[in-house]
Amino acid sequence: MKFDLVVLVFFSLLSVGLLIWTGVKGRESLRALYALAISADFYSVLSNTIGISLGYWDHHTRFLPKVFETSIVYDLLFFPALIVLYVTYMPDEWGRKLLYSLLWVLGVCILEHLVEHYTGVLDYHNGWNIYKTAGLYFLTYWLFYGLYVWLARSPVRRS
Repeated sequence: MKFDLVVLVFFSLLSVGLLIWTGVKGRESLRALYALAISADFYSVLSNTIGISLGYWDHHTRFLPKVFETSIVYDLLFFPALIVLYVTYMPDEWGRKLLYSLLWVLGVCILEHLVEHYTGVLDYHNGWNIYKTAGLYFLTYWLFYGLYVWLARSPVRRS
């Protein structure tokens, strides 16, 4: 098995584990976490498809490459797992939320930088770099945190 495929299998298994862990941890808001994960799936597929079509990055190693231009491991498993994990452990104070978000983005970007430089899974093009990725991640994580707060506090209507 090629090293790139080993990386994809590792991130697949890690993602499933993270989703199970956060489901057990956040049992009281499980419905909101599932809705968040499904929304993150859609967002990730859409944003990666746009980024690939504009020539900013490429996912070279993919499952089902003739069907998906993007990495379905990242789009359907890893990114939603990161979002769910991020909102599950978000602190209460605003200063801590900001520090938590900055450290979270830094950790994810270090991981993505290592994947981009040392594997054939991802390549940046046309001026896209890890700093633009960090800014996009920071905004995206806050967007999904806002969605989570809205979903978790909304009453469930029963007819």
